[in-house]
Amino acid sequence: ALDRWLYRRDLFAINSPVDGRGFFGRDKPLSELRDSIATSIPTGVFGLRKVGKTSLLKETQRGSSELGDVVLYLDLSRVPSDVSDCRWLYWNLGAHLREHAARLPLQGFRWRLGGEFQDFLDIPSSFPMATAFDADLTRLLQAIRKSSLSPRPKVVLLLDEIERLLPTRLGK
Repeated sequence: ALDRWLYRRDLFAINSPVDGRGFFGRDKPLSELRDSIATSIPTGVFGLRKVGKTSLLKETQRGSSELGDVVLYLDLSRVPSDVSDCRWLYWNLGAHLREHAARLPLQGFRWRLGGEFQDFLDIPSSFPMATAFDADLTRLLQAIRKSSLSPRPKVVLLLDEIERLLPTRLGK
């Protein structure tokens, strides 16, 4: 039986993250990530290609969202190739921040960046993206602190393919 079936199927030939019933056997790293989120400790997930890092992040996203957290997941391999600074990242994260914070009871919350520009190319080059994103995030965190929500939601930022933010040997 082994000779007939051994190596007939590549279990790692899946090109998308594993979720639902297919996600199993990673209770310890998942628990460690959840503990890091609960205690607000920045954490990194490192490993070789195709070992399930993205699947772990996606499962963390699902679980944290179910707990009421505002979860921002961004796959940095999807950043447009002509982007050479963080403006696009701020715009994308700001839009997701507003979208995921919509379920929180925020009365009269005024967004500076989040969702204010439907298209990245519509943003004037002089617009202070980093400052606007910081203002949105700071005000959201203050609103969460002042709210009567229990448990208090966390803002969770999950960046996949983080090495895309690091310069290459050529400094690009």
